[in-house]
Amino acid sequence: MRVSPVLLLLVSGRLLSAGILISEVMVDPLGPEASDEFVELVNTGPDSVDLADWSLREGNSQDRLLFDGTSRLAPDAWLLILDPAYAGSFDSLLHPGTLLARLDNSTFGNGGLGNSGGEWLELLDPSGQPVDGMLTRQTEPGFSLERLALLAFCDSCFNQSNRVGGTPGYRNSRQRAALALCIQSLDTRQIDLLACGEQGFRGDLWVTLAERRLSFPDLDLEPGDNFSLELPRLDWGQNPVSIVSQDSHGEESRLLDSLLWNPDSPAGRGLWLSELQPAGPGGEDWIELEAAAVVWLDGLALDWGRGPLHLSGRLDPGQFLLVGRSPADAASTARRQDMSLSLNASSGQLRLLKPDGDPLEGLDWDADQLRPGASLERSQARLPAGLAANWGPCVLPVGHTAGSANSRSPQELSGGRGVQFSTGSLTPGTGPPLTVRLNNPAGAHQASVACWNLDGRLCRVLLPWGSLPAQWSLIWDGTDDAGRHLPAGVYLIQIRGSSLNAVKPLVIRP
Repeated sequence: MRVSPVLLLLVSGRLLSAGILISEVMVDPLGPEASDEFVELVNTGPDSVDLADWSLREGNSQDRLLFDGTSRLAPDAWLLILDPAYAGSFDSLLHPGTLLARLDNSTFGNGGLGNSGGEWLELLDPSGQPVDGMLTRQTEPGFSLERLALLAFCDSCFNQSNRVGGTPGYRNSRQRAALALCIQSLDTRQIDLLACGEQGFRGDLWVTLAERRLSFPDLDLEPGDNFSLELPRLDWGQNPVSIVSQDSHGEESRLLDSLLWNPDSPAGRGLWLSELQPAGPGGEDWIELEAAAVVWLDGLALDWGRGPLHLSGRLDPGQFLLVGRSPADAASTARRQDMSLSLNASSGQLRLLKPDGDPLEGLDWDADQLRPGASLERSQARLPAGLAANWGPCVLPVGHTAGSANSRSPQELSGGRGVQFSTGSLTPGTGPPLTVRLNNPAGAHQASVACWNLDGRLCRVLLPWGSLPAQWSLIWDGTDDAGRHLPAGVYLIQIRGSSLNAVKPLVIRP
């Protein structure tokens, strides 16, 4: 490998959009042609953005975005825009914390997005100014178009997803526009690159950090060469990073790779508590975390009442971290941090902490949730860790899924096929009350019904534990046990029983 002397140049300018971008588009779904189309947005900026009165334009059709709850999109978070007739096809794929919106028209554009592509799709802010746009193109049925780089109005920055169904509300499956040079890792002071193409890499390179651009001229890398570049210190928070090549005349540039590094806000988007074993059959006790994006753990900590345990290193998308005395048959792809935790076998608290010591998320467990020889698994990452109904014992005979996907099906918690609401929203004091119905031909249940907020706090016991018939209903006006109206927001109605565990979202309007 030959590397010429490197000259660092800080150049003012901007290659990355610091706001809202179109990140994914489904033009040819496997399900219903119009109702299963979607457009996904991502917030690449450092602040939350209110998307009320934003709109999508395709041809001469412009549709405003409608929200059932909040319209604020947090940094490093996704918004999934759905057809009004959407029927839940992507629910099992949605990333935790995904914000949802619908169109105020019947379909995207004029009768839906064309399967053959060639349509200009544009995102407009409340003033009608275009913020981002892209030209759709044909894909294989069921595969979306995913953004490869954080550049606005960039047609070449989209390519077909690697996954059937796409990645709605989730980190895109495709990350690189070319394979000449790839980002291997990034920390607060250094970026590690790999010449991952068959021809290596020769030429000038820019590394772009938000509004800063570093120039590394005249690189000569053979295939498989690793190369590390020192960076100005990156602060905790959101850091969009890209590497761009330039031809010898300085006239044409090509995006090679990009990522959005945000170690300060992994919870609810890129990292979550996934599994817990307070007392295994062989004396094991361990905690599992799962990553959905590249997550740098430095500065994060776990606390179960014995002082914080600081984490370090990196997790890649889909990778697990096992902390403690994990089982010998855990998945070999998991990262391990071996130590004795001394978790309480009957009850306890666990918190995932940010660098400033504030909790990102946490859970309390007790003996009622545990089963001898089985770990405690999270059913859905998109529901709060503090919701007791979101945790249950592993259903596999081996008793755990350490280092791999949990055994508890998302449908066990979110399906509730026999549970029906009269409406998905409630306006206390003015609108009609909420009616919850259960139709279960299999027979009676021992069950209870309760309302929780998204912080995992019990707001109202709607029906105490008792016997329920095969068909029953209850009516609720949105008040707590003291008769006070609950504040506007998103809540969860939980029906939990001996043979039923269902959670349905409910929006309480002001």
